[in-house]
Amino acid sequence: MNKKHIVCLTGTRADYGIYRNLLLSLDKSEDFSLSLIVTGMHVIQEYGNTIEAIKQDNFQIAASPAILLKGDSELAMSQSLGLGILYFSTILDEIRPDYLLVLGDRGEMLAGAISAHYLNIPIVHFHGGEFSGSADDSIRHAISKLAHLHFVSSEKSRSHLLNLGEEKWRVQVIGSLRKTEINEVKNMNKSQMQELKKKYSIDSKSKLFLVVFHPDSRDSVPVAIQIDTLISSLDSFKDQQMIFIGANSDAGGELFNQKLRQFCSQHSEQSAFFSSVPQKDYLFLLSQADVLIGNSSSGLIEAPFFHLPFVLLGNRQNGREKGSNVIEIPYDVKAVVNAVRSLLHLKKIESSNPYDVTSCPESHVLAVLNKSIDQWQLLNKKAGE
Repeated sequence: MNKKHIVCLTGTRADYGIYRNLLLSLDKSEDFSLSLIVTGMHVIQEYGNTIEAIKQDNFQIAASPAILLKGDSELAMSQSLGLGILYFSTILDEIRPDYLLVLGDRGEMLAGAISAHYLNIPIVHFHGGEFSGSADDSIRHAISKLAHLHFVSSEKSRSHLLNLGEEKWRVQVIGSLRKTEINEVKNMNKSQMQELKKKYSIDSKSKLFLVVFHPDSRDSVPVAIQIDTLISSLDSFKDQQMIFIGANSDAGGELFNQKLRQFCSQHSEQSAFFSSVPQKDYLFLLSQADVLIGNSSSGLIEAPFFHLPFVLLGNRQNGREKGSNVIEIPYDVKAVVNAVRSLLHLKKIESSNPYDVTSCPESHVLAVLNKSIDQWQLLNKKAGE
């Protein structure tokens, strides 16, 4: 029996964390062979060199091109996309997989989709149909228009893709791909939990703030003011424990991380900065935190599974479907402080969760990818789409 060859493109700790259980299922299946293109932030030391975590999972890495150019700017982001197209076209031309998996809205994903498009390689897109109110929207929708199969996180996202002209048979609703791993974290035994609490020095006597904050270059508020608003807000909670996860490689990310490291050095007894953390560790931190602060999509998609309140700053997630755990706050120090204070004396309550859709999302994906779909029908999208 001929196995279907799947190539997965991963560029950040975030997309890899979402993919991971699906990749484990694909790798174990007798119906598929799997290899990864590992690129972007994964292969840069200052972002945690997270390719090492992928190697520990024993996946076959087909290539690991370094495409991110040095520089905290929009120009570097644009040039990196062009470099990605050059690398990915050559790699995909050599492999010629049955499907290329891409996820979300980052530049490397668009570069991969463009490369596969011209090589007539079917593209599978995860997390399409979402609106976040930032520059990411245009990238995400461009990838969706290039993609041939869509696995979306909510019914609302499915409706958006249908309104963009995608055929119904191409779009599947699966919810959060991380659900299986989230359930594993919820069912951790006491010794595992104690080991991780020790690793991150979690102090049960104080509240735990988890801070994950990325620059938004399309917001009307400049990135320098974005990070200064967060830092000034957190100055009001110096006695609480804070764990910071580094910002991504978007324009302004270096400034964000510099400011966060500086804050942690000034409050070293209560605060710790991590460029990146292992995927299961991150979910564990979500399970232990009293409040999540920042603008990461994980506050919308993973946090509701733990009923974790999310103080969402700015407009980076505008338009995305949100559960009842989300509190949206403008870049205003007083408003942020008041929102956080209001949560510290409340018990966690069950949150509505639009991303809890299927019992086993990865099984749904494997079933669809294993179907026999006519190649001509798959690649030739209707002119109106």
